[in-house]
Amino acid sequence: MWFIHNPERLKTEVTGIEALRASAPWLAVATPRMMKGLQFAVDFDMAVNGEALPFTLTYPAFFPETPPSVLPRDGRHYPRPYGRKTAYRLETARAAPGSSCGFRHSMV
Repeated sequence: MWFIHNPERLKTEVTGIEALRASAPWLAVATPRMMKGLQFAVDFDMAVNGEALPFTLTYPAFFPETPPSVLPRDGRHYPRPYGRKTAYRLETARAAPGSSCGFRHSMV
C-alpha cells in the first residue's frame, strides 16, 4: 500500500483536500476513510445548483503512478461523454506537466 510506504504523501493528500475544501465553495464535505482491502478513499459532496452530489475519490494501490478515480456514491449516473461505464480519473501533474488538475475519462 502506497500510504504505508509513503506516509508523508498521505499527509500531503489529506492536507491538500482539506485546503481545497476550505477554499472551494463547491466542495461541501470531504471525509477521508479506508475502504475494504485497505484502499484509501475520500467521500466528498460537490454542491451544484444548490444540490449536494455525493462522490467517492478512490486511490488505487499504485498511486501516485496511477491517478485516483471518482465515482458517484449514490448510485446515480451523471452524464459522461463515453457512456455509463466510465469513471472520472483525475489528471496528475506527472500526466499533464505544468497544468492544474482536471478530470479526464477512462473506461472502468
